[in-house]
Amino acid sequence: LNMEIVFRALLLPPSAVRMVLWDRMEVMWHDKVLVPSFAKSIIQAKDFPKTKVLFRHVIWHLEAPANIIHPAKTVPFVRGRHVTCVGSTLFKAYAGRILRTFSLWDERPPPIPHILLTIRQPKRRNIGRVLVNQGEVEEVMKKGNMLTWTAADMGSMSFGEQISFVRKANVLVGMHGAGLMWVLFLADEAVLVEIHPSYRLDRHFRHAARLSGKHYLPMRAGDKIECVGTSDRITIDIAEFTKVLDAAVRLARGFDDGVSECGLACPLQILSLDPTHDDHYAPTHTQKVSRPDLKFPCNTAGVKTASFI
Repeated sequence: LNMEIVFRALLLPPSAVRMVLWDRMEVMWHDKVLVPSFAKSIIQAKDFPKTKVLFRHVIWHLEAPANIIHPAKTVPFVRGRHVTCVGSTLFKAYAGRILRTFSLWDERPPPIPHILLTIRQPKRRNIGRVLVNQGEVEEVMKKGNMLTWTAADMGSMSFGEQISFVRKANVLVGMHGAGLMWVLFLADEAVLVEIHPSYRLDRHFRHAARLSGKHYLPMRAGDKIECVGTSDRITIDIAEFTKVLDAAVRLARGFDDGVSECGLACPLQILSLDPTHDDHYAPTHTQKVSRPDLKFPCNTAGVKTASFI
């Protein structure tokens, strides 16, 4: 996002830029994202050990992520004022640039709700905010009809695989953490469900969802936390989660011109109102029923003549 600001302000063409990373980390996903999105090539300081390098034309940009995603930093001079920015052109331009790099800009949105649950696998490394009752969370998703869902450990995938997974989803569910910045690359109409640990009050991702034009639904996990070394493992309230996910799916069913006004487990007659569902009954193991009569139910005498559901 910081680079997007620099490139838009200076009208820089990526084909004319060589990018220098001033750290000693291995270039993992950087070359797949930054080239060709922002530069024609990447070099690192370690590529020139004990060598003086002359740069004839250098542009420095300061890394300041909090200025972009934290409301208190965004409006520092007007304390107490509500953040009213919605659908930032900067966020959309940045998302568009990256999505075009991976040929995902024109990816069709899912025709029915598709939930992506991001999970953290402690086996890979010492990692926090691990969802203990993931199995129960998956059971809640299984109760839904006319929807699809995936649980994925994004950290085990390449960047290309991750962004492809995300672009095909219109409901993103996950524990508070940097991975929720994937909200920028969800389907154009989408919902972010953020599960907050009891000890965090950050609103970074609410702000990111707002500025990328997405819906946002928060949930507080409660205080059921198990400590394993410096890592925490969190058990969430399933009844509360069910309510939040039901609301998210209800929003997703109305995306595009959807007419299924219902939540997680949708009444079959309501599903039958939407003809776009016809190709998805079998794949989602959803029963198809006859479409109800939509005639106005009252006759001229004011007597109810028909019932809907």
